[in-house]
Amino acid sequence: MRGIVTTSPAASGTGTGGATTFEVLVHRHHEVDVEVATTTSYVENGVSTTIADVLPGERVDVTVTSSAGALVATEIRIAPQHPHAVPGVVTGVQAPLDQSGSSSFTMRHGRSTIVVEINGSTTFVDSAVPSPTAADVTVGERVVVWGWNAWPRTTVHADKVTVSVTPH
Repeated sequence: MRGIVTTSPAASGTGTGGATTFEVLVHRHHEVDVEVATTTSYVENGVSTTIADVLPGERVDVTVTSSAGALVATEIRIAPQHPHAVPGVVTGVQAPLDQSGSSSFTMRHGRSTIVVEINGSTTFVDSAVPSPTAADVTVGERVVVWGWNAWPRTTVHADKVTVSVTPH
């Protein structure tokens, strides 16, 4: 079964018999509950990993068996994530917007509002500023954010933010 993790098994509740469960969105509006067992294996980029790496927003390929009416994962393969560009106009900033810890700003992308999460590893590019930082992102500016979507799809974890010319 392929889908997108909507609840993390490391942070979710328990299912039948106290098993850890998580949800996978397999179709646009159809979530499936999946249990993990002590024998469940986890693989990411061909390397064995742990339950802690199965996070909301991750694309997964889950091999399941049926046990007492429940779907139990025997193997969870986490698909590699590839950054993508999301253009938009900044609509709000969390004060103070800095890179010392986690911070965020919002932007309009088409008809959607996107929350952009930044941290100490996020880089900034602005041709008008010699050494741009998070503090150079202001309301009304056009930006292109390179990063990964989180769950729900209205959040992007930014690797890079390019600030463009302010719209007139």
